Amino acid sequence: MEASGCSTPRRTRSNRGFTLIELLTVVAVIGVLAVVALQQLERYRRAGYDARALSDLRSAISAEEAYFATTRNYMSMNATGPGPAALPGLMVSDTVTVDMNASPDSFTGTSTSTDGTGKVMRYDSTAGWIGIP
Repeated sequence: MEASGCSTPRRTRSNRGFTLIELLTVVAVIGVLAVVALQQLERYRRAGYDARALSDLRSAISAEEAYFATTRNYMSMNATGPGPAALPGLMVSDTVTVDMNASPDSFTGTSTSTDGTGKVMRYDSTAGWIGIP
């Protein structure tokens, strides 16, 4: 039993703030999540550039067929964006290179983006397909 007047005050932990360890843990977790998110964002960005190259190849195919319908010839050309290409109506996006190789009765085409993943989109008019590696 305590003597009267000789009680010692109890130390209680204040619940008004966070400890340094708790704050550092939260900062570390946020840092790890940010690194993972940035890596995924970079993959999505590169895939977007690949999609742009594929879209430009499809536009080049349409322009090549329209040119053939008018002149009865296919046109060989190489264009790097941004800007218009030798085929009428074809605009090539920035970072994209489109290459069309014509023969008298068919053509092939490729496109790639310098900022993409390095995939080369391919088209062969005799097979009628677009190949994506």
